[in-house]
Amino acid sequence: MLLRTKPYDICMIILIILYTVLIFVYFALESTTNCNAKKNFVFLYIEIAILGIFCLEITVHIIALGNIYMKDLWNVFDLVIIILSVLFVLMDVFVKSKGL
Repeated sequence: MLLRTKPYDICMIILIILYTVLIFVYFALESTTNCNAKKNFVFLYIEIAILGIFCLEITVHIIALGNIYMKDLWNVFDLVIIILSVLFVLMDVFVKSKGL
């Protein structure tokens, strides 16, 4: 099964590290300088792409493993974190589009 291979795990770890670095860089740039809208869109698109991959990963795991996947508390924690991340991105887009 592809989901249980070492290369797959390494790719997911690299993706998690990249996502973490992206968040830190975004907040560092936002707090020190006035980021223009173009940079914000680049960060947003990269963030949406990474979150999309995480959502796809969780979906594939749930389809492949069913209830077994949800019995592991780390998987449930991962699911909650991804859902919260998607909600925060949606809220950020909504607030910025409304100009609040």
